[in-house]
Parts: sequence; structure tokens; C-alpha cells
Amino acid sequence: MVRAFFPKKALLIGLGLLIIGSGVGVLGVRSYFVAQAERHAQQIIKSAEIENATEAETLLRISAEVHREFSEVSPRSILLLRLRPYLTHHLLPKFVQFPNGVIETVLQKGLCDNAARNLAFILAELGYQSFQWDMVQTGAAHSALLVNLSDKSTALLDPFYGTASYSIQENKLISPELAQKKLREGGKTVDYFIPFSDTSQLWFYEKFEDSWMAKQDDELMIPVVIPSIGKGRLVLGELNGSSDDVVATSIQNEMTPYWGYVGHKYNRSWVRTLRARQDVEVEFNLVQEVENSVVTSDPLPDIDGRRMRWRLKAGEEIQFFDGRARRSFTRMNSYLDVDQIVIRPID
Repeated sequence: MVRAFFPKKALLIGLGLLIIGSGVGVLGVRSYFVAQAERHAQQIIKSAEIENATEAETLLRISAEVHREFSEVSPRSILLLRLRPYLTHHLLPKFVQFPNGVIETVLQKGLCDNAARNLAFILAELGYQSFQWDMVQTGAAHSALLVNLSDKSTALLDPFYGTASYSIQENKLISPELAQKKLREGGKTVDYFIPFSDTSQLWFYEKFEDSWMAKQDDELMIPVVIPSIGKGRLVLGELNGSSDDVVATSIQNEMTPYWGYVGHKYNRSWVRTLRARQDVEVEFNLVQEVENSVVTSDPLPDIDGRRMRWRLKAGEEIQFFDGRARRSFTRMNSYLDVDQIVIRPID
């Protein structure tokens, strides 16, 4: 009986120690990164300090410092950035969950949303509440940071492109909604977006009046109308195993850059729509066979291997609810790339 019992008991004890050891290890790694991020945040804050600075001056100087230090790289090239959605997941116990922005503040690398989280973490050290602010245009998309100011107003700070929503005439920070309103009334971008330095880029904000905008986690509708095709076909991309040309041709047809995937890739609050001007068949060819986890559309498609098909009458639309996608732990994501889109008229 002893020989039969001991291996099971030893296995349970060993498993328990492994779990405890893993937990302690993760906790240790988390503590290290949090300490490093807090240290760097304080360095940024200190370097931006000037005597008798206004709130706007402080925020702009801190944002400019982040812009200066941040490097643009693909998150796919850095394992820690690929793991970020898992390490920061809200279902993790708080004692092992990485606070939002810790990884970016330590690495100072990534894309626009990473830069926004970097700045958010630093401003949180000063007690500021902020939110990722998502903006989509027909030919581009971007994320920056919406910050709650002390007077209850808001401002858009963009550490990635190096600018902020700012009224030059009134010499103050303004909300992105007000900046957009002013541009729609005929105002100039340079009058409502202030550059931080000579490395700042304002090209995205040249069409800011045409942006769809929302805070992260607030529903953002991205409505796209399929171009008129008459009796011809609209083909987005080639069957080459890549979604890059689908994205490129979508932009060329002013359909936004976001038709290179099905499922969830950027934001679970997005609802992407394709509306038909005429009776059409819409066909998505994926890079691999369709998985139920990425089928999020209303209406549902007809599925055949890698192919998804919808038939639309004029005025009807397909809605893609990105938040419905389920994560694949083998691919470490919740989307599949689209290899080609073909839109044909229905006689």
C-alpha cells in the first residue's frame, strides 16, 4: 500500500510545488517590470519638469519625451509584446496581472496603441485618468490617448506621431471632438494640432474631419459602402497566402485598411460593415480553412473550406462583430487572414 500511495502523493506534492513555483516566478517577473516601469516613468516626469509650468505645458512636455524615446517596431517581432494581451488579461489574478502600459514603458517600442499605453502609464503616476482613443479613416487608422484634464475637459495626446489637439488661437488643449468640429467648419489642421518637434507627423490629422472615433471598449461603427461595380467584378488582393495586398487594394478603393482579416485583430468593440449599392455576391477567401471561432458576421456566410460567401441585395449589409471572435491558443490570436476578396454582381 505504501508503494502504491507514495508515487501519487509525491506527484501531487510535486505538482503543487510546480504551480507555486510558477506563480512565484511570474510574480517576481511582474514585480521587476512594474518597478522598472515606475522608475522610468519618474525619470520622464522629472525630465519634463519646468518651474511654474501650466497643466498643458506639463502634459505636452511629457508627451514630447515619450514621442522622442519611443521606437516604431512591429509587435510581432518582440515576444513580450505578443504576450501582452495574455499578461494583461482582466481574468488573471491581480497579483500576477501586468498593469496596462508597464510593458510598453519598459520597452518603449511598438505601434501607436503601444505608445498610447506607454504615455497612459506615465500620466497615471501623476493621477491622470486616460483612455485609448481609436480613429479610423477610409485610408488609414490610428490610436492615441484621450486624457481627462483637471477642469473636467479632455484632450488628445499623440505620443506616436508627436502632436496634441490644441487651439493655437486660444493657447489651450482642446478635445478631439472640438478639433474635429473646427476642421469640419473649415479650420486648418495646423491651427488645432500642435507638433511636439520637427519629428512630429500631422499627415493623419489632415483628414481628421472624416474620422470615425471612439474610446477603446466603446462601440465603434466602421461603415463601408462597396463601390459600384456595374457588370464587372471588384477583386481585392491575389490568392498568394498574404493579406497585405487585400489591405492595400481596400485602401485604394477607400474601403478602410481593415478587410485583411476575419475575427478580432485590433479592437473587440469594432463593428465593421459592408453595405451593397447593388445586388452582389461577396466572397472572402482565407489563407486557411474557416474556423467557427472567427465567424462573427450577421448574416452568417455560406462556408466551403477556405471560402465564405454572402449574397446581398442593394441596400443590405454584412456586419462583422469583432468582439464575438474567440481566441486560438495555438495561433495566439483570434483572427484569420483574408487572402482575397471578390465581389460580383448578381443578375
